[in-house]
Amino acid sequence: MRTIRRGVFETNSSAVHSLTICSKEEYEKWEKGELLYNDYNKKFITKKEAAELLGEEITEESLLEEEIYSSPKELGNYLYKERGFDSFEEKHITKSGDEIVIFGYYGHDG
Repeated sequence: MRTIRRGVFETNSSAVHSLTICSKEEYEKWEKGELLYNDYNKKFITKKEAAELLGEEITEESLLEEEIYSSPKELGNYLYKERGFDSFEEKHITKSGDEIVIFGYYGHDG
């Protein structure tokens, strides 16, 4: 069975690449724990949305099982310690003046 995810570029390579672009405001809310990052969907969700997704009370363990991270540091710790990937983060101001943050990870899966 194939899984199709919109807005995602995939190859059959064993290399892993992830790139996420968000507003500076979203990123700062994530740093403060006001938003959660769903790594599977590559999008931010609220704690209420996470509870609905999990169908249970939110715990650190239940979030991690679903690849949902409460902060950039938590995601980084998981990527380094558990998966051995490198990560990056860059802040940028677009030509129109929007402040964005670009972050992601890369490495070899296997």
